[in-house]
Amino acid sequence: MSVAPEHVAPFVTLAIGGVRIRFEAAEADLRIRVNFPRTLFVDTADSDADCVVRVRLGEPKLESPPTFVSGGPWELYEGESGGDRLAIFTGLASGEREPVMSVDLTPALDRADLTVNPRYAPERTFVVGYPLDEYLTARLLARRGSVIVHASTVSAEGRDGIGAYVFAGHSGAGKSTLAGIAEQNGFRVLSDDRTVLSVDNDLVFAAGTPWHGSHAGGSPDAAPVEAIFLLERAEANSVTRMASGQAFSELMVRSIRPMAQSGEHVGVMNVLERVVRAVPCAALRFASSAAALDAVHYFIRKEPMRDSNAPPPAAPDILER
Repeated sequence: MSVAPEHVAPFVTLAIGGVRIRFEAAEADLRIRVNFPRTLFVDTADSDADCVVRVRLGEPKLESPPTFVSGGPWELYEGESGGDRLAIFTGLASGEREPVMSVDLTPALDRADLTVNPRYAPERTFVVGYPLDEYLTARLLARRGSVIVHASTVSAEGRDGIGAYVFAGHSGAGKSTLAGIAEQNGFRVLSDDRTVLSVDNDLVFAAGTPWHGSHAGGSPDAAPVEAIFLLERAEANSVTRMASGQAFSELMVRSIRPMAQSGEHVGVMNVLERVVRAVPCAALRFASSAAALDAVHYFIRKEPMRDSNAPPPAAPDILER
């Protein structure tokens, strides 16, 4: 399927993990642009958005001291509408920071007023990107019982009838590497760096996101989760089942939680608790080879995933109980 490298319009709606965020130009000649792979997540359906962001040019508003400093490119302030004001910065060659935009959010997160520094909207075009879209999506997901985790996800649906494998890990753990290996072996990559996890009627689903690693792609689709694996680099492949409490802790520290309200934190904890109770979780020690998929498949199906002419792996070599 051919996907446009960019989408430029007076408004654009992104649909990520079931959340719909609409960015609208508040000035007549202003345009909104998304670049690939976000173009994969553009939603043209004529339905209501969960959050409408009105975009205008001007100097970002930062009158009061911050209420929260992330340590990264964004900070929170008290907003005018009783909600939060998000400020996003960029580093300058001098070592100082400059505010790129400020975003006033309503307490319900259903509306936002965004003011972007004109220097960062060349030719009066605002480019939707990280970390703004991830921040808004993460908070909206938390309120509806979903969470973004640092994880790659591959789907074998249509290949052999199974659903999705989720590979969670911090930066450098091998999420993109394993996603690439899986793709070479007939799997479809939903995401190689960030995955949305949700629970519906005790079934866990994984959805792709536009926030990617070296794979530079993604998919807006969702698939039922077969199992979740916590990645660890090793010289040999093995899978060890994890207790739900340990799996909860490991996923919690790998979740994206830019939340400002206690209810959002509770929402993340609740969904992760349901996730680890609903699907098997395991530690995957893996070498960078397709044999890691044999270990994964054996863990789930108790049979190797190889072609019919290849010798099956010995269970003790790939699976620890």
